[in-house]
Amino acid sequence: MENMNPAGCRLFVDVGQTGSRVQDALGVRHSISKGFAPGTQIEDLLRDVLSEIDQSQAGTVVMSLTGLRGKVPVLTELASVCVELTGCSSLGVCDDGLAWSVGSLEGKDGVALAVGGGVVVVARHGNNFVHLDGNGSDFGDSGSAYWLGRKGIRSAIRAIEGSDRHTFLGELFVQRFGPHDEFVRTHVAKDEIHKAFIAFSSDVLQSAEAGDEIASQIVISAAERLGALAVASAEQAGLGDTRARVALGGGLMRNSGYRDLVRRRIKSERDNFEVVEPVGNALDGLERLEQLGRKNIKSLMKWWSA
Repeated sequence: MENMNPAGCRLFVDVGQTGSRVQDALGVRHSISKGFAPGTQIEDLLRDVLSEIDQSQAGTVVMSLTGLRGKVPVLTELASVCVELTGCSSLGVCDDGLAWSVGSLEGKDGVALAVGGGVVVVARHGNNFVHLDGNGSDFGDSGSAYWLGRKGIRSAIRAIEGSDRHTFLGELFVQRFGPHDEFVRTHVAKDEIHKAFIAFSSDVLQSAEAGDEIASQIVISAAERLGALAVASAEQAGLGDTRARVALGGGLMRNSGYRDLVRRRIKSERDNFEVVEPVGNALDGLERLEQLGRKNIKSLMKWWSA
């Protein structure tokens, strides 16, 4: 490996809200705990992520980023950091929804819904790409880990204070965070609140599975929003009357109960759609995008060369 020429190597980086994934220059994949949070400077985050990778020297870097909201920015500053950290001569950057679409459906037509810390969906019909949500926690991301956790924590605190019905979320909140009055006094920074909401999403799903009424209402509402989002993207892409495949991916879709609620919502609207497991993930999508040729794809992907 000492004679490996970095110029011929590829480095793939997928940055999400709950963490990052990297395929290094040797083809080894790594999960990194560092992820995007409100106020994060992507250049600083990239430094932190790549600092944990030994084999990071590469001629080509391809990355997908959360938080782009469907439009890749000018790459000058990001390219400068990539050149410094990896020695690359070319850089491709895409919205995370595009990487998920290409990876989960092998670059074929259909709908790819990714549900993690945030939510994004991309529907593809030929050369027509429709990107919905990915609007961030203030304006969208309904059904995401952030959204579930925020709803759950608010319900838990109301129950603890006695202003709303009892929910087991109150007990789970105290187990995870301690006294609620101390929590609300100390969790004032936006990134701390963001992490707390995402962490509590698993408690909301657990409570819903156990039959807690309030948690169940939150999860059912979330599934309704996700199903409607997938259907809307398909219709706008011209897939409404086809036997379109809908891939449900992202960390939260590994919860079978939640996934089934979303699937049923989609099928209730479009029984002709086929809800499928993703074939691959965002890193697989980045590999395929690089192999297909270094071309810009509307506002969803841009390339830079030295």
